[in-house]
Amino acid sequence: MAKIPRFWTTGDLARYFGVELHTVTNAIRARDIAPVGRAGKVRLYDALGARKVRHALAELRPKHMADHPKRSAKLRNLMQRRTAKLQARAQANPLSEASTRVEEIRATISAWSQELREAEVMLEEAEQAARLAAEAEDEQTHFDVLADLFKERWARGKTKK
Repeated sequence: MAKIPRFWTTGDLARYFGVELHTVTNAIRARDIAPVGRAGKVRLYDALGARKVRHALAELRPKHMADHPKRSAKLRNLMQRRTAKLQARAQANPLSEASTRVEEIRATISAWSQELREAEVMLEEAEQAARLAAEAEDEQTHFDVLADLFKERWARGKTKK
C-alpha cells in the first residue's frame, strides 16, 4: 500500500478517489474548502481537507452519475469493487470498519462545527443590527420629543404676541 502523503494536491486527491481532476476542483469550489497552503500555484490540502473533499464527492456523485450515463456504469463498477474490497477488509479486520465510521463521524462533526460557527457569526450580526435599530429608534423618539417641545414653545410664543 502506498504511503499517504502529508499534503495532498488536487491531482493527488483525484488519483486517490478515482475521479477526474475537474470533479475534485468542482467539489472544492462547491464546499468552499480552503487549502492549508500553496506551493507556487498548486493548492495543498491536509488530511482534514482530504476528508472534506471525500464527503463533497460523495454528495456530488449521485448527481454526477445521473448526468452522465456512460460514466455511471463505470462509477457503479468502481463503487462495487471498492465496496467489495472494504467488505473483505472489514471481515479480515473488524476494527477497520469502525475506524472508517469514526473518521466519517469526525468529518461530519467538523462540518457541523463550521456551520455552527457561521450561524453564531450570523446571530451576532443580527443582534448588532437589532441594537443599532433600537438605538436609532431611541434617537428618533428623542428627536420627536424635542420637536414637540419646540412646536409647543413656538406656538406659545405666537399666542403671547
